[in-house]
Parts: sequence; C-alpha cells; structure tokens
Amino acid sequence: MTHEINRFTIEPCGTNRYVLRQMTEPRRAYIFEITSRRIVLRYTFPNDVSIDREDALDDAERSERDARKAAEEFQRRTFGQW
Repeated sequence: MTHEINRFTIEPCGTNRYVLRQMTEPRRAYIFEITSRRIVLRYTFPNDVSIDREDALDDAERSERDARKAAEEFQRRTFGQW
C-alpha cells in the first residue's frame, strides 16, 4: 500500500524497509528502515538518472531532512505514539 506524506510517496520494499520518493524537484528517493522504535536511512539515490552523481549527492543531503520528517510521520501513523 502506498502512502503520501509531506510530498513523498512511501511504499514497502521489504520487511521494515520503505522507499520514500520525492514528488517535487529535485526528485530523489530514499530507503529507510522504519520500526516502532527507530528510523534508519539505508540508501539515497536520484530518481532521475540523467543527473550528475555529484549534484545528486549534494541535492540528496539537502533533501534528507524532509525525507526523515516524512519517515517520522509515517512511523507515527503506523505505530502510534510510544
């Protein structure tokens, strides 16, 4: 099941792993491990393969905060407050 939170689509890609895809420019994707107790960023990659690798890494670092906030909101909605 796909969710949309804070301009990210969130979909499962394994046990406790989720792909968060940024819907706005710059389009980036992140794989997070999300459990009831923690959120761990496992991988960052550009959605647009035509982007230079160095530029993609710079943009990914700037967008990581937004992705983490979306992951935190997904965690709250999925597991509730603890």
